[in-house]
Amino acid sequence: MLIFSIPFQARIILHKWTEPFNQWTSAYVYGTDVLLFVVLIFWLKNFFVNLKKTHNDKTTKVAKISILDPGFWLWILLGVFAISILNSIIVGLSFYELIKFIEFLGFYLYIKSNYGRVYNFKRLALIVVGSGLLQALIGIIQYIKQGSLGLGFLGESPLIVGAPGVAVFVVDGEKYLRAYALTPHPNILAAWLFVSIVMFIVLCISKSGFKFNKPMNLLMSAAYAVITFGFFLTFSRVIIGLWFICFVLSLILIFLKNKSESPSNIRERLKGIVLLTIIIVGVFTFLFWPQVASRVRVSSQEEAVTQRIFYNKIAGTLASENLWFGKGIGQFVPDFMRKFSNLPRGAYQPVHNVYLLLLSETGSVGLGVFMIFLFFVFYKFILYFRASSQFRDLVLFCLVIPVFCLLVVGLFDHFLWTSQQGSLVFWMLLGLIQARF
Repeated sequence: MLIFSIPFQARIILHKWTEPFNQWTSAYVYGTDVLLFVVLIFWLKNFFVNLKKTHNDKTTKVAKISILDPGFWLWILLGVFAISILNSIIVGLSFYELIKFIEFLGFYLYIKSNYGRVYNFKRLALIVVGSGLLQALIGIIQYIKQGSLGLGFLGESPLIVGAPGVAVFVVDGEKYLRAYALTPHPNILAAWLFVSIVMFIVLCISKSGFKFNKPMNLLMSAAYAVITFGFFLTFSRVIIGLWFICFVLSLILIFLKNKSESPSNIRERLKGIVLLTIIIVGVFTFLFWPQVASRVRVSSQEEAVTQRIFYNKIAGTLASENLWFGKGIGQFVPDFMRKFSNLPRGAYQPVHNVYLLLLSETGSVGLGVFMIFLFFVFYKFILYFRASSQFRDLVLFCLVIPVFCLLVVGLFDHFLWTSQQGSLVFWMLLGLIQARF
């Protein structure tokens, strides 16, 4: 239920620290918070039961703490976040953000520790694909209707073309709504559908995946087409561009590395996926050419570009004021509002760059520790594969792709750090790849 519900935005507002309402200076309880809390409670209960059983077992090995372990640096990062609160102007908001990080850290540790015991990859991937299919269907209908579907109880945003804050793009003077589904923004939907596509491909080509027959081929082809169509209707330029690059490169690499592992089986499935993808891209481009052409063209004068440049400058200014530990976790927007009090309400949002956001809120120490954590994640990944003459773990290789893409997206957007849905996706994927070695 938790994994399936990751994209849902259903939430209750707990507290607002600023007036008028600003979503970045408020506290919430999401439906996924409740589900995750229940999961972690059961996990801790089982953990302490097992710990008690092994307490008198002299053969039990004591876990050693190593600076080469990425998890070690997450605990250091937690400490840095706590120290940064000393610089906060809204202390309550910083404590809320600290609790949220502890929550996501717990999710990461749960995913990392319970692979092969509580869950396996095939089941998890099927749930992600099923959730992606539902979100894609909702997003497609939203785009056709050019408005929301009345699913507010599930977290759907009130979508009205031209309303403040609603993501649209302009083609020949006409505004078009981008697909949201039940997420708070099209870019977040694009990230979830991208992960769903990756999971789908792994299920199709791995040995433990689907057992294909003709009815199954048609069913899975239809599901893949719907998810991919919904993905394109988000019109998320960065994520779709990364998908295209990674899709081509990963298929080439997987094809080459698996020559000796059931080559005919894997090659046939790869050929089918490639052909189906080409058909979907062709049909989508034909049906939506004016919209595609509009999104492909990027002007340095458009709002999405100028806005990001402006926020980057603000982040640099804030970071320079407290270079070591920043302005305090969760304090970018409050400090931004204090220094630039005459801007429109919608302008007060985090910088669209995760790394600059971390630098401004937690200083060079916080950003540095986070980068060290990522370094050891990929370092262990490289060591794992250097010890093998070929890619024996197709699942791990494919999971690293969306993690890397999200980190690149972090240069242009903040959702993997500031949104409930983006954070759950990010930490789930990190936990999955860490669970494999």
